[in-house]
Amino acid sequence: MKIAKIAGIVVAVLVAVLVLFIATFDIGKYKGVIQDQAKAATGREVVIGDIKMAFSLTPAVTLTNVTVANAPWGSRPQMVVLKSAAAHLALIPLLSGTVDISSITAEDPDLWLETDRQGKGNWEFTSAAPASTKSGGAALNVGALGAKGVKLNYKDGKTGQVTVVGIKSVDVALEGPLSAMHITKVDMADATIAMKDAKSATNATIGKFTMDAKGKISDLGITNIAVNDAKVNYKGEGAPVEAVFDKLSLDKDGKLEIAGKLNGEDIKGSGSLAPVAVLAALNKPFPAKVSLEAMGLKAETDLQVSVVDNRPRIKGTIAVAEYTLLSASKEKSTQMFPPAPLPWDALKGADADVKLSLGKVNMAGGMTATNVVVPVNLAQGKLAVAPFSFGIAGGTVSGSLTANAADKSVVLTMDGKGFTAEGIAKEIKKGEQIAGGPMDIHLSVRGAGNSMHDVAASLDGSFIAGMGEGRIRRGALNVVGADVLAQVASAINPIAGKSEYTVAKCAVVNLAISNGVATSTNGIAFVSDELQVQSSGTINLGTERVDLSVSPQARGGLGVGLGSLAQAVRIQGPLSSPGIGIDKAGAAKTLGVIGMAFATGGGSILAQGAKNRMEGGDPCQTARASTAKK
Repeated sequence: MKIAKIAGIVVAVLVAVLVLFIATFDIGKYKGVIQDQAKAATGREVVIGDIKMAFSLTPAVTLTNVTVANAPWGSRPQMVVLKSAAAHLALIPLLSGTVDISSITAEDPDLWLETDRQGKGNWEFTSAAPASTKSGGAALNVGALGAKGVKLNYKDGKTGQVTVVGIKSVDVALEGPLSAMHITKVDMADATIAMKDAKSATNATIGKFTMDAKGKISDLGITNIAVNDAKVNYKGEGAPVEAVFDKLSLDKDGKLEIAGKLNGEDIKGSGSLAPVAVLAALNKPFPAKVSLEAMGLKAETDLQVSVVDNRPRIKGTIAVAEYTLLSASKEKSTQMFPPAPLPWDALKGADADVKLSLGKVNMAGGMTATNVVVPVNLAQGKLAVAPFSFGIAGGTVSGSLTANAADKSVVLTMDGKGFTAEGIAKEIKKGEQIAGGPMDIHLSVRGAGNSMHDVAASLDGSFIAGMGEGRIRRGALNVVGADVLAQVASAINPIAGKSEYTVAKCAVVNLAISNGVATSTNGIAFVSDELQVQSSGTINLGTERVDLSVSPQARGGLGVGLGSLAQAVRIQGPLSSPGIGIDKAGAAKTLGVIGMAFATGGGSILAQGAKNRMEGGDPCQTARASTAKK
């Protein structure tokens, strides 16, 4: 007890002496020495406006108006500009030669970090004098770092990308010597991040960010990350993205939780990734098994992801039970092929080998695709989606799509078979309008360009679609203006059938495509029990305009020579909304026929109708054969 009492008195005396020394010590006299030592340690000019020591049980050393010079090649003179900083000392550890700083706080630090074109950072200091290796020096322990009004700029010398970060407040907890940088916790509030380069811009705000870690921070021993009230806006190639996260967390075992909105649609996810340390380092592949609900879909991923060498590589499967295509924007565009640039550069930036499967896809108008299989292979800017397939209206569609970022080319082939017009009508809730009508389609095109518009304007290839016999309710007849023509036929040909349905014998659309212009030379045909129609002309995908002449003829009855009337019918206008008008040259011929009819008491019309029936042949057969002739 006596020894303990004596020891206590000794410690008290030593503390009193230390307090008295600090109270009378003028640290300002050593400002020049401190600046010189800082320059020797960093190789950079360090300027301190003022330095003071405040007396208390935890004395504080305060520095104001501090600047640290940038690297000689830097883009601004100062790397660090600091309004003020204060270090709070613990007295008793000084007795044993240990400098314990309970906290360092900074006000309005402005940091400018950048790399040169070779990737060297301006934070890589070159000491003017080698660091001392003598033992026995005082250890510098720091318990916490705190800052308010932080501004951080980062410029990538290779890419030119600039990132600006603003933080209202940040607190960092550490263990052990400051040099070890054993950060255990980070709390950050009200942060803003802006990233911009020549092609894109990203802006983000974070309400609250927390991170737990162990060990040296450079070893990325991060154990937990949680983000609340975050918002991200991206504008660049492709559609803009707006993401709002109420919650985003990832723990040491890789457990993931997401809740928020993506482009206004709810997003919710959970699952497992790699531990945070692996994701932070991105130095080896990691699994991504996630259940995600977003943008009208529910998806399950079983992927292996690698970002080694800064090149993303993805392999595995993505399964979606059901997906509903979002409705189109209320602001309808008059262009079917938009001029917005295609993301060709994105194809060069990643590799993938992924099988995407969707059980059901709900499309606009009530159509549904089932058992959708889309294998995606992307390597070195070459995309191959082959063979893709899906079911629709009782039939199947299959094909392949390739795209090459090197020459910005696209090749698409597609075949559909086994479905019917009746099946399609049932899909869109119009099943009572059509019965039967087996259908087939084939599309083969290739093109190139910076945008969908450019690709469409350069397409070469062919398209053919055909329909077999079926029954169509008269009110539903709407094939290349056939509803209008059927009404005309019914009015002029009184012997034609008056039943509720008309029998469609066949229908064909056969187009040869060259330099973005789809041409029909009698390649469009429709035949019913009362009417047959042939159409020739062009559909210009570049200008998105239609110009088709329509040649209908009556079948049976009086055969009133609708071929003459046909000379006056033309489909013209924008591809998105073409209209039926009068062919002026054909109209003149039609008037001549009608005049002759009056002169002959109708005999000329009977003769003309018979001639049309004899010379007309089978329009569908003619239409199907038109491709073979090209």
